[in-house]
Amino acid sequence: MASEPTSISAHGQGVTKLAFAKSGRKIYTAGDDCLVRIWNPDGGVDQEPLTASEAQGSVGALDTSRGGWVAGGDDSMVRQYSGESDEMVASVAQTGGMPVRCVAFNPQGDKLVVGS
Repeated sequence: MASEPTSISAHGQGVTKLAFAKSGRKIYTAGDDCLVRIWNPDGGVDQEPLTASEAQGSVGALDTSRGGWVAGGDDSMVRQYSGESDEMVASVAQTGGMPVRCVAFNPQGDKLVVGS
């Protein structure tokens, strides 16, 4: 097992999803506060993370690939972000008013499935 566990409490009402970047250099946390925060795993609990704030509702789905990451939630949109940054590239899916509950990349990172 790795080092001592770290607790992150930067999402007010709690974390809904979390994921490591495929490189291991970033941690993504999502919450009911409509935000995805991007953390440096070696930065400690007092760091100021990058923040993706485009969602208009709770973010309940999150996954990473070698080329970036995606997030979706209550606003029925799945957004794609560049690399390990907070830069949104595109809206890649919409679920017709249904909340996005899960997203997953295939192992190659070139296909995405969305569940609502």
